[in-house]
Amino acid sequence: MLVSRGLCHFELLATLPGGRSIQAVNAAELAARARTPFADPDFRFVWGDKNIGVWSWSKSSLGDAFGDEVSVVPETLLHQDADGVVLRQCMDGFEAQYWFKGQLSSSRWWPRKPTESQWGGFVRGVNEPAVKVGEATEIPRLRAQPPAAPNPLLDFTRRLRPRDFVAAAIVALAAPLAFYTGQWVHLDLSTRSVQGELAEVQQASEEVVSARISALAARANLQAYGAIISNAHPIEALAIFAESAEKYEATLQSFILRDGGLEIVIRANEPLSPAQLVEDLENDPLLAGVLLEPTNRSGEWRLFARFDEGERL
Repeated sequence: MLVSRGLCHFELLATLPGGRSIQAVNAAELAARARTPFADPDFRFVWGDKNIGVWSWSKSSLGDAFGDEVSVVPETLLHQDADGVVLRQCMDGFEAQYWFKGQLSSSRWWPRKPTESQWGGFVRGVNEPAVKVGEATEIPRLRAQPPAAPNPLLDFTRRLRPRDFVAAAIVALAAPLAFYTGQWVHLDLSTRSVQGELAEVQQASEEVVSARISALAARANLQAYGAIISNAHPIEALAIFAESAEKYEATLQSFILRDGGLEIVIRANEPLSPAQLVEDLENDPLLAGVLLEPTNRSGEWRLFARFDEGERL
């Protein structure tokens, strides 16, 4: 099922060292959840050499009629690669895109064709000397779309017509139409008048605008705390210790977050090589200043390490 660009949020993240490992995937998911403006997000990740394109949308905007049987795809992922900045016509509105070496690096959506001022603001925001402000290169909307894909909420509110049109659309789609906030009542075609349906559409449009304003405000707050959000998550460092402990047949006894680092107590089930364990942990780019010392209990060791502030998500 295609998701309208107007219902999606796009974020570009830097990839972690080590490629597409389990740790990198988990770290990308944590960063994406911290940045998305939706309270109940679903995600689609596009992995590149140096960056990860993260698409997110609200699950409630699609409803729950299909469950896990449908693969949800943002419509932008069906667009052909471009070079530099282009303006795409979407199912709802227009999307400004900046492509760099075959990867989408920046995206912005408007419900109507952007003005010269809006287009110029996007191009200047790309912050690439080679990209100059000029007339937008417009690419028409995709013509081929999955016939069974339900119209997203914004498309529905703009295309809604009198009762006969609504009835024909429901029969053609053969599936319930989900509304964005979950608070719209189901259209009772046998009892409601056309005036009542249009009044509900007007109310829903106001809710969509209000939700978008809230999303923009949340994004501004996230940018203000960007430096904190971008730091490596302590759970990732704990996962590194856990892997090393398993390698040396040791078990984690306890851990404490302290002053930008971790203190962990492990119990060795077999004779332990302290130098080799410290060397393995030091080789991980996330950790620095690794220390290992025995406790007063037999076979028990205490590990200290701090997070390398140079390693960020």
